[in-house]
Amino acid sequence: MLEICIIGTGRVGSQLVRVLSHTNSVKITQIYNRTKTKLKAFESIAPTTSEISDLKSADLALIAVKDDAIAPLISSIASIFPTIAHTSGSLGLQKHGQNNAVFYPLQSFSQKEIDFNQVPLCIEADNRQTFDTIENLAKKISTQVYSVTTEQRKYLHLAAVFANNFTNQMYAMAQKICQANNLDFEILHPLIQETATKIKTTPAIEAQTGPALRQDTQTMQRHLKLLSTPEEKEIYSLLSRAIQNTHKL
Repeated sequence: MLEICIIGTGRVGSQLVRVLSHTNSVKITQIYNRTKTKLKAFESIAPTTSEISDLKSADLALIAVKDDAIAPLISSIASIFPTIAHTSGSLGLQKHGQNNAVFYPLQSFSQKEIDFNQVPLCIEADNRQTFDTIENLAKKISTQVYSVTTEQRKYLHLAAVFANNFTNQMYAMAQKICQANNLDFEILHPLIQETATKIKTTPAIEAQTGPALRQDTQTMQRHLKLLSTPEEKEIYSLLSRAIQNTHKL
């Protein structure tokens, strides 16, 4: 039985609590969050605390907090836990204790329940024994487990920002345009779905369509006149140039 203390109950931490609380040969021994009120939802799963001084040793401390808080937090708990892993995609191994690891779930987390079985888990450790522990845990909850170095992971995280965060901002801008003109954003859902499905079988560079690719300058000028802010016009122009540069137009 692997005993785990979950540190942090935000979007990632709460999802880890949910999946690990139903995982064979895993026991969540304690759940920590610095804000006491955010622990109420987890009191039926394991003992909770908002005080570092109340933390008790477990086989593994799994940290799911914002990146800036990880290093100081690990420093404060390194003497309590024999093995510590964080879930950040952009940070490397934080070597404050004897056994250090990364347990990075490559997914966009919100309040929606995630099927962890399909979440890529990118893992790294500073020794073989710790790696085996983390790998065994990862394989209990996901079919997609990858050994990814710190150097690889920082580029993977960057790629994820482009693929998810920036793309989602484009959705938000499209939604704003629709709402401002009494259009239902759902009209675009089939287009969005087709784009996402196509990328699974077709390289993105081959799947590109649209006025920038076609060098349809008149349409592009009309689009620019319809946009209401300088920022929107700048984004439209920048992305159009990027498409043309990618395709050497």
